[in-house]
Amino acid sequence: MNRRSTASIRSDRHRLTVFVAFVVMVFALGGGARDDLQSLLLLRPAAVGFGAWALLAAAPGDLRAIRTPLALLAALLVLIAAQLIPLPPKLWHMLPGRDAIARRDALVGLQDLWRPLSLSPSKTWNSLVSLVVPLAALLVAAVQPAAHRLRMVEVILIVAAASALLGLIQVLGPERGPLYLYNITNDGTAVGLFANRNHHAAFLAATLPLLGWYFLLAMRSELLLSRPWVAGVAASGGLWFVVEMMTGSRAGLVLFALAIGIVFFLFLVAVKQQRFVRDGRKAPFSSLKARIGLWAGVLGAILVMVWLVPNLPAFQRFGTDSYAADVRFAAAPTVVRMAIDAFPAGIGFGAFEHVYKAYEPDALLGATYFNQAHDDFLQLAAEAGLAGLVLVALALIFLLERMRAVFSRIRQTDTAAWLGATSLASLGLLAAASAVDYPLRAPSLMAFAILLLIFSLDPSRLQQSDEQR
Repeated sequence: MNRRSTASIRSDRHRLTVFVAFVVMVFALGGGARDDLQSLLLLRPAAVGFGAWALLAAAPGDLRAIRTPLALLAALLVLIAAQLIPLPPKLWHMLPGRDAIARRDALVGLQDLWRPLSLSPSKTWNSLVSLVVPLAALLVAAVQPAAHRLRMVEVILIVAAASALLGLIQVLGPERGPLYLYNITNDGTAVGLFANRNHHAAFLAATLPLLGWYFLLAMRSELLLSRPWVAGVAASGGLWFVVEMMTGSRAGLVLFALAIGIVFFLFLVAVKQQRFVRDGRKAPFSSLKARIGLWAGVLGAILVMVWLVPNLPAFQRFGTDSYAADVRFAAAPTVVRMAIDAFPAGIGFGAFEHVYKAYEPDALLGATYFNQAHDDFLQLAAEAGLAGLVLVALALIFLLERMRAVFSRIRQTDTAAWLGATSLASLGLLAAASAVDYPLRAPSLMAFAILLLIFSLDPSRLQQSDEQR
C-alpha cells in the first residue's frame, strides 16, 4: 500500500465514515441472539473486513490504549478455542459431568473416541466465530481520535432513536407486519431493530444515560448554534420513554427506572458543580426560578409515571406472570446443578441448550424450549467453569479500575470524565439485564458494550496517538 492510500484511510473523515458504516451494519444485521440467523452470513464476514481495515488504519499507540480489553477478549477467544481441542479418551472421561456418557461409551464400544471438552462443538464453534463482531468494534473504535467521541455518541443516539421509532410503528401496525426484522420475535410488541423485546428494552435503558450526558452538552450555546439539530436528538428522550413502556418487558421497566435515576443524578450533580460550562457563563438552572422549574418538571414526570405505569403491559405482567411460574426463575436451580456437576471444566460455550435437556425437570416440560439460562452469569459458570469465572473476575477488576480513574477525573475535567461515568453506568445497566436475560449474546449489543468501554477510557491516553497521525 502506497503512502497516499495509507494517508487516506488514516484521515479523520475516513475513520468516522467507516465507524458510522460499521455501527449501522451491526444494528441492521445483528439484533438477534440465535445462531441460525441468515443475517450472520453477511455480518460476520463484514466484521472481519472492518477489523482488517482498522488494523491498516491504526497509528502507533492506537492499540496500546486498548491493550487491556484487547487482552481480555483474546483470552476469551483462547478459552473458547481450547474447548474445541480433542482430548484423549481417558482424560475426557475423567472430566466432571461426563459420567453418564462414559458409561454409555463403555456399552457401545466408544471408550476410545477422542472428543473436545465441549459437549456441543458446533455451538462452541459458533461462540468462537461470534467474537469477530466485538473484536471489530474494539478495533474500529480504537482508531477513532478522541475528538470523535461526541460524533460517536451521536451515531449511537441516532440509532437508538431510529430503533425506538421503528418499535412505535411496529406496535401501531399489524401484529406480524413487515417491519419486524426477524421471523422468531415478540410479535405485537416494540422490538425495534431487535428480535427480542427484552434486548430492545435493555438497549434503550442503557442509552438513556448517554442521552442525559448529551442533553447537558447540548445546553452549551456553541454546540446548539453550530449544530441546531442536536436539540432534537437531546429532546428525543420522550420517544425512548414511550417505546420502553410499549415493549412489555418487565426487566426493561425496572432498568428504565434505574436509568432515569442515573440521569437525574447526573443532571443535578453536574448543575451543582457547574459542569459543561465555558467562558464564565452561568451554569444551567443556576437561578432560583430555573431550579424551581427543574424540580417541578421532575415532580411532574414522577406523577405521570405513577399514573401511567400501573396501566402498562409490562407492569401488569408482574401480577399475572408470577416469578414462581416464570420458567427462567423456576429453572435457576437446575442451571446451578449443571454448573456444579461440570465444575471446574464446564460444558462448553454454547452447549447450554443441548445439555439442559438432559437436566430439565418434568415439571418444566412444555411446548416451548429453554435455549438460554436467562442469567448470563449462571450460564457462564456452567459453560466455562472455573476459567470463565476467573476471566469475569479480571474483567471486573479492570472495570473497577476504570471507575476509580473516571471519578478521580470528574473534578478536574468536564465532558470527557462525565461521558466515562455515564458509559460505565450504562454498562452496569447491561450487566443488570444480563442477570435476568442474555442481551450481550446479540451481536449489536456486544458491539454497543465495547463502545461504552471505549468511552470510559481516559481520552488523554488516546490523545497520544492522535498526535502521531
